[in-house]
Amino acid sequence: MEQITFISNSSVKSNNHIKVLCNSIEGADEIIFCVAYWKIEGIKSIKKQLASVLIVGKNVTVFASLNEFNTTPEALIELHQLESTYPNFSLFICKKSPSIFHPKIYYFRKQDTFTAIIGSANFTEGGFSKNDEASVKITGNVDGKFHLDLMKYLTGIVDQKMTKAGTTELIDAYTKEYQMKHCSRKKRGNTRSPSLSVNRDEIPAV
Repeated sequence: MEQITFISNSSVKSNNHIKVLCNSIEGADEIIFCVAYWKIEGIKSIKKQLASVLIVGKNVTVFASLNEFNTTPEALIELHQLESTYPNFSLFICKKSPSIFHPKIYYFRKQDTFTAIIGSANFTEGGFSKNDEASVKITGNVDGKFHLDLMKYLTGIVDQKMTKAGTTELIDAYTKEYQMKHCSRKKRGNTRSPSLSVNRDEIPAV
């Protein structure tokens, strides 16, 4: 039977999203991040823990959304570099239409048990610690119905029309769209987004 724990960034610091995520990564045999929006600060905050499982050959799969231009090109480039460095890291990019791809699921399996964190937190610094976010952490055995239903959803994403491999060409095309979108917003005065300059050589290796 599954156990459920409440997680909130407004609760004690030991139980906010970043603390729970880092603890869940350590020792995991398989990790799936199925999260709508990604920023480089979110990736950097778990980089050390993620490298520790990738180096020993554990599988990590990422699904990231391009909808609404809330995922930054810097984050996608960092994820693509991880995929280029580690053969056990897989990056998939999702863009759904006319609706959007908007889940926030953090999945960790260790032998025959699992942990799933499901709630409102995107893969960003705000989502992990600064914003008022709430999630539930579910733990249980992999032979339970909840786990079977969850894995059916996660594994089914790969075969959907909205899902593509995170190639350099796709990321470059998104970067151009992202720049045009945010420049347009800035001209209209809707946001004060800084100009984007992506330099692949400046991205640190894990």
